[in-house]
Amino acid sequence: YPSFYNKTFKIAGLITEFTERFTKGGDTYGMFTIEDFTNSMKFFLFREKYLKFKHFLEPGTKVFLSGLVRPRYRDAVDYTSDITEINLLSGYRTKALKKITIKIPLEILDKELSKKIENLVTNHKGKFPIFLEFSYANGNGNMNLLMTPQKLLIEPSNEFFKEIEQIEGVEMKIN
Repeated sequence: YPSFYNKTFKIAGLITEFTERFTKGGDTYGMFTIEDFTNSMKFFLFREKYLKFKHFLEPGTKVFLSGLVRPRYRDAVDYTSDITEINLLSGYRTKALKKITIKIPLEILDKELSKKIENLVTNHKGKFPIFLEFSYANGNGNMNLLMTPQKLLIEPSNEFFKEIEQIEGVEMKIN
């Protein structure tokens, strides 16, 4: 698939199989399968990359991996995946997350909504900044005001994201 050449891929999933094998030259390499909600894929790691990442390859481990599609060694027709990074999925969220923006239309902003958001931030205190974007739609288009309150720091947990999604009319953008 030439259209994938030099493209980055990212996969989050569960390691379901792992086998350590030896090359003809006696070097060890790893073969593993990662599975997500829709598919499973088999990967191979050789030499230094195998030694660097083998501790992540236990079956049952949830990982996030990224890599690059490149031509197979000395072959311009076949392609291979070159894994460049593997992390535990549990720690990857805070590492990859750059900012969370809560988008609030001014039409629905009232004391009750303000109190909900205040309680949400209070119940999920952490070290991660959150941005508030207020929007107003008028006949001339949309006006947006982005605020970055320095004291609104949260912990980006699953519970936090679920609670935000339950607030009607409010959107969340993750970058």
